[in-house]
Amino acid sequence: MKRPVIFAAAVHTAAWIVLTIADYLDETTSSDLAYVLFFAGPALVSVIYLILRKKIWAKSSLSWWKNMLIGAGLWIGFSALFGIPICFLVDYNHWIVYQRPEFALDLNGIEYMVFAVFYAVIPFAVILLSETAVFLLGLVKKITARNQEKRMKELEEMYGDKKDR
Repeated sequence: MKRPVIFAAAVHTAAWIVLTIADYLDETTSSDLAYVLFFAGPALVSVIYLILRKKIWAKSSLSWWKNMLIGAGLWIGFSALFGIPICFLVDYNHWIVYQRPEFALDLNGIEYMVFAVFYAVIPFAVILLSETAVFLLGLVKKITARNQEKRMKELEEMYGDKKDR
């Protein structure tokens, strides 16, 4: 149970640091890297989860659906733990990175709120879908192996009967 908690905390911390760096780049330069980091963050986290999935749950003796619920719950919990205070800071005009006013309709800081939502929802959905897909693939594999075993026995009986004659 320790690994999923460490994974979720580490990934959330890293993602918010990357978002802050992206916001800093956006506010101080005219780099498009900020947009790439902003939109690629949730997707990269999903890919990292899929790659490290076996290591995260290596010592877990729980069933697939319990792992799925724990992983999804941890994800939403850490998303709220990180996202809500940061969104409140933005709402009350307290910036992590200074936001330069750009035009009359001031939407500075909205990227933090949007990121908080995307970062909670996209990996959450990936966790649910990937764990369900892994379960279904395992089930298909098990059924296929059982059917193949049954077919092999039938073939052995059929050819065994012909040899006896």
